[in-house]
Amino acid sequence: MALEIRKAKRSDLHAMLEMMHEHARFERSEPPNADESRLVEAIFRTPRLLCAWIALVDDKSVGYMTATREFSTWRAAAFMHMDCLYVRADYRGMGIGVRLIAALRDFCAGEGIDQVQWQTPGWNRDAARFYRRLGAKQCTKRRFTWQIDPRQVIRTLDEKPG
Repeated sequence: MALEIRKAKRSDLHAMLEMMHEHARFERSEPPNADESRLVEAIFRTPRLLCAWIALVDDKSVGYMTATREFSTWRAAAFMHMDCLYVRADYRGMGIGVRLIAALRDFCAGEGIDQVQWQTPGWNRDAARFYRRLGAKQCTKRRFTWQIDPRQVIRTLDEKPG
């Protein structure tokens, strides 16, 4: 098995989009509505909004990882938010996830970033076990998503929903 981990190229985007759909199904989520042209803009513009890596076995795309640079007010320091880490089912348990994470660690070290954060669904015990083996610590915060609608009225706490 010839495993290669590298930064994603434009020619990898079709395979990444396929894996993004697989990833969403695996996480019991809605299908992604990612547009390839917007991914190209995010990954390949300067400055880059999204860092992306691809895992290839014998030149076949078998996994991907994406991350964004964030800033922590409390730490007064940059950190990386690993947005996605996915390895196709037939290739799990072969060390591919570890190699993807190692690529992120090496990138962070080169950028002077000393922390990576991420989340995984609560039911995904295999992922939690994998992350703990890396030495990651689990936080007990709830993650919310808010789809912005500029027409939405935000009520004050003393107003009754109507």
